[in-house]
Amino acid sequence: ERQSGRDRRRSQHCLSAVFSSGSFHIQMAKDLADNMETEVKRDILLSTSTSCDQLNPSQVADRIRMSCICRTPNLPFQLKAAYSKAGTVWKGLEVIQDYVAECPLEGEEFFPKIMLLRGEFDFISEELVFQGWRNIFCEQEVECVTMKGCSHMPMLEDPAFHGRVINSFYSQNDCKASESGSLSEASKSVGERT
Repeated sequence: ERQSGRDRRRSQHCLSAVFSSGSFHIQMAKDLADNMETEVKRDILLSTSTSCDQLNPSQVADRIRMSCICRTPNLPFQLKAAYSKAGTVWKGLEVIQDYVAECPLEGEEFFPKIMLLRGEFDFISEELVFQGWRNIFCEQEVECVTMKGCSHMPMLEDPAFHGRVINSFYSQNDCKASESGSLSEASKSVGERT
């Protein structure tokens, strides 16, 4: 049987992709992060007798992590390892703050199926993850999943569910095989599709 042009191109390219907690516009994400840090500092100042010059940077960082970066009781070893290997030059959103995703080139006919994934408490807003990327990909073949109870790092906060969501998505789109526990069933239990 002959494949259609789209099917032939699809078989030669990536069939699906997952974007997890990624903003389409880094400066806007940086602004959200800066605002969040300001709010956390304000909350600490209001709840303690600490003055601005006495703020403990590690207390601020821990509060930020627990509220919207990685909501685990202890810092996961994977995150500890990543932080310990962070460089001094290529570090932080400042390095990539000029990045703004652009629409694909005109004439590009193939787009893989896309899943956008974010945690419910992620500091990267739903607008920056879901709506921004939907606009970039012309809302074509984009599925959005919010993981309940998670923040910016759902793969460390609920790795089993995160894995099931991704495996189900890839199974549906790459293999065309149905796996027990479809994405919609998994989403009902912990996350939600939007």
